[in-house]
Parts: sequence; C-alpha cells; structure tokens
Amino acid sequence: MNMSKRKASRGIWIIAGLTVLGGLGAYAKMQGNKVPEAEMRTERAPQHRTPSVKAPDTQVKKDKTSVEIVRVDYQSENYKVDRDTRELETGQSPYLVAVNASLAHVDAVPAGAVATSAKFSDGKLALDFAAPFRRTYGTAEEGEIIQTILESLKQFKDVKSVLITEGGKSIETLGSVELTEPLEVTH
Repeated sequence: MNMSKRKASRGIWIIAGLTVLGGLGAYAKMQGNKVPEAEMRTERAPQHRTPSVKAPDTQVKKDKTSVEIVRVDYQSENYKVDRDTRELETGQSPYLVAVNASLAHVDAVPAGAVATSAKFSDGKLALDFAAPFRRTYGTAEEGEIIQTILESLKQFKDVKSVLITEGGKSIETLGSVELTEPLEVTH
C-alpha cells in the first residue's frame, strides 16, 4: 500500500473515532448525565506527572491491587491498544494511576497535565486535571488523548461515563470534541 493510501486510511480512522466521540457527547448531553456533588467520593493525586506517588487523602477500591496502563497506537494502519499491568501501592487511586500512567505515554500531553482528583458516583467518574492539560490540541492529538482516557477506564466495570474538568470547571473542548458533558465508557 502506498504512503498516501496509508495516510488516508489513518485519517479515516481518526475522523470516525472523533465522530463517534462527538455523538457520544451529544447523547450524554441529551441524557443529562450530571454527577451530584453531594454523592461523590473524592480521590486526589499529587500535582506532578509521576503517577506512582501516593496520595494521602485518596480512597481506594479495596478489591483493586493492580491497574492496566494503556498505550493507544495511532501510528499503525490499524488502531491498536497495548496494555501493561501496574501494581498499586497502598493509598493510591486506581482511577488516577491508570489515567495518569496511560497519558504519560502520549507525547502531546505536556508535563504537569495530570488528573489531580477523581470523584465517582453512580457510574459517573469526574476527572479533574491540572491547568497545563487545558489547551488546544490538534485533531489527532485530541483523539489520542480522549481515546487513551476512555481505554484506561474500560477496566473499571463500575465506570459508565467520565466527565473531564480542569480546576473544577468544565472544559468546553481540547480541540473539536465537546467535553462539557460526560463521555460514555464502553466496556
């Protein structure tokens, strides 16, 4: 297959993925998937990029001793996800370790752009990121970031949707996908 056909094929996969994500965002918006603040349990992570550091005020699921770290490969002709396992240390949030360690493999994510807290209630997970996360990315970068977050959360069967925020405020978009409403996590 020549190089232009590969690029076109890769572009089609990215556009299809972003179209699906946009549709999921619109569906979530229609469903009114809001996470009630009073019903949330909060998990906090350190403010730096090292996902293995313990967070003293973190609530951890008692049955989770390890998490999957994902690497989404957009360079290959076929969309591919590689998974590794990481053991959790006492007091670590499995949500934060999975997301931050997975995003550490995405070149477009700047240093310090980590999820700092995770609030879970009734199937909905709210991930709050540090300020460096909120910026405008290119279409391929945005797709890789969103897909990495969604893929890293698939291992948690109780998580049905995720809301991405920064500093406790909703993020409208990282480029072209609307993020003001929760995104569906498909298992």
